[in-house]
Amino acid sequence: MEKVQQLFAAHKKLFLAGLAAAGLLLLILIGVLVASLVRTDAPASSSSDSNSKSDFSSGGSSFSGSGASDLSGTTGSYSNLKGLSLRINQVDTCNPNVVSAYVAVTSKEGDVNKSFSKKDVKIYLDGKQVQDFDFATVDTTKLPLANMLVIDHSGSMRGSSMDNAKAAATDYVSKLKTNDQVGVMQFDDQIDVLAALSPDKEAAKNAIATITPRGNTALFDAAADAISKVPNCGRKAVTILTDGDDTASKTNTASSVIGAANKATLPIFSVGIKSADFTPGVLESISQGTGGQFFQANTPEEIASLYGKIDAQLTGQFAANLKITLKKDGASHTLRMVSTVAGSDTAAERSFVY
Repeated sequence: MEKVQQLFAAHKKLFLAGLAAAGLLLLILIGVLVASLVRTDAPASSSSDSNSKSDFSSGGSSFSGSGASDLSGTTGSYSNLKGLSLRINQVDTCNPNVVSAYVAVTSKEGDVNKSFSKKDVKIYLDGKQVQDFDFATVDTTKLPLANMLVIDHSGSMRGSSMDNAKAAATDYVSKLKTNDQVGVMQFDDQIDVLAALSPDKEAAKNAIATITPRGNTALFDAAADAISKVPNCGRKAVTILTDGDDTASKTNTASSVIGAANKATLPIFSVGIKSADFTPGVLESISQGTGGQFFQANTPEEIASLYGKIDAQLTGQFAANLKITLKKDGASHTLRMVSTVAGSDTAAERSFVY
């Protein structure tokens, strides 16, 4: 023991230095372990968001950040940090020399952002940046809208829901431009076209006035039928109102509705009236997956203001006209738009056949 004490006294400084080094090494190892655990447990959106947006902004299709699930199909977008969204509502390929995209730029509440111009957007077609394009607010006189209104009149709509829905739809029709076309469909477990698409606003209003509640809810079948009745060319949309989940569709699902709308490259806007039988997820997925937007009415009295937001979006669209040369051979193409507005990125993509 005495020899050990003598040895320790002789090499005390060296022993203490070694002990300090060992402690430092232990702290470093603990730090590395903690950092590894943090990276492992972090949500994918936080760790990959910046990389995915960088890939997207350079024309790539990697989109594994906060908007990943939105872009799993042929249509999608992600919002920027302030909730502003860029959405490609529609791609029109009827002009043989120009591909036109109709675009909405809105807040998460659905309010239109009018402070937007060509300098704020970059466009990519099949991964290559498009340089030759026009970008401006839609001229609603030269580019009228065709919108099929699809209104749930199942039994659960009785009372204030039905009354407010009819009043809101009638008010919406009154705001349409002279050359705009509007049609009216009602659905429960059956689907009825009450007024075919036409510029006749009075016919649409008269049709709305006849709607009375009854039956179940064939939401998906009604949506698919409405898509088939909208023309191939020009600005177009389908607008759905319901207070319940689908209970009676025989041939369609949410996925088939999204597929049909994307094949027709039209947006589905939707208003869901909050009720005991309504879960917004499915209707929201249909709107998001088709380039439209979902709005929830917490009370029937809110329906009118939500129809107003839909009207503002469709009349406040931007038109991007791409002067490009493509062979019209039925091939699938992907259009991407990227913008940095209000300090951070927002982007959208939509596939189309040409």
